[in-house]
Amino acid sequence: MRPFATTWTSFVLAAGLAVAQNSFTCPAMDRYLVTDANGVSYVIGCSSDSTNGNFAQSSVSGSFNDCFSICDSTSGCTCFTYGGGYNGVGSGFCYLKNSNNYGSEAFVAENNNDYVAAIQTQYYTGTINVTRTTTAPGHRDQDRHLHATSIHGHGHIHLSHDLIFYLHNFLPDYLYNYPVCEYNHNRFVLDSDSH
Repeated sequence: MRPFATTWTSFVLAAGLAVAQNSFTCPAMDRYLVTDANGVSYVIGCSSDSTNGNFAQSSVSGSFNDCFSICDSTSGCTCFTYGGGYNGVGSGFCYLKNSNNYGSEAFVAENNNDYVAAIQTQYYTGTINVTRTTTAPGHRDQDRHLHATSIHGHGHIHLSHDLIFYLHNFLPDYLYNYPVCEYNHNRFVLDSDSH
């Protein structure tokens, strides 16, 4: 996936979306698909924990954004939960987690704004928000809309036609892991249940 991460980052920067650096914010980016500074794709869950227990923890002084590089550089880390400052800003702890034993990971809502979780996309089951106006490659002056995506706990993902192009070109490793079950001009369904 590393060769494609560079392409993803270039597209995001060309589109004017600031996701190439770790300056994500909560609650504005709740359930957003992001790519961190190391090229790893995550879904952010504001005011959330994640379902699996942690295998390690590390203290940070800045914000939940510091947890991305810690998770990226720790063998086996596929997600983390930050516990600390309001909306993920300030000193706290990164609780590193591993989804491999369970095969998937989801967010658990917390009634506390001091928690932020992030799950690598290939392990995430839940809803992501990718609705943004952006300029697609080859359409310099033309606005394109990427529509919301829903990833259900049972492994189905429903995508709009524009989002198919977007994900196919920028997250191909994820797409090739699932067989295509249905395609028409309005919807694209990937099904992991047939594995």
